[in-house]
Amino acid sequence: MSSPSAERPPPVQNENVKAKIRTNMTQFAIAFNRGDLETVLGSYAADAVVLPPRSPAVQGLPGIRQLFESLLAAGYCNSAVELERIEHSGDIALAVGRYSVQIPTKSASSDVDRGKYVGHWRRMSDGQFRVTLSMWYSDRWHRFSEP
Repeated sequence: MSSPSAERPPPVQNENVKAKIRTNMTQFAIAFNRGDLETVLGSYAADAVVLPPRSPAVQGLPGIRQLFESLLAAGYCNSAVELERIEHSGDIALAVGRYSVQIPTKSASSDVDRGKYVGHWRRMSDGQFRVTLSMWYSDRWHRFSEP
């Protein structure tokens, strides 16, 4: 029987996790803006699920690759992220923040979409935290009417 320390990497200090997630999110935005899908995909676990707004869920790296390829091909660019909060406990972290991205419009110009996102991160067997579930939602959609 192997010891628990042989099965798992040593625990990561809380602030190290937060700093690593912040760095990863910044690198994600830079990679997206360069069209570097390999770096973008490096943020995700193999079985990750992405819940894009007004679209079906996307599961697994091949589907996530296709999603980001389609966003880039459509002209999405100049993305930025702002982390507002990271909660971390053990092998799980939750990152909440805001995003902005330049999006194409029907008039062949572009506009900036701003919104919020949440990402669920889990420490993998290699000790790295990766996104297992993410979703974002644009501020552009109107609030539901109240009765």
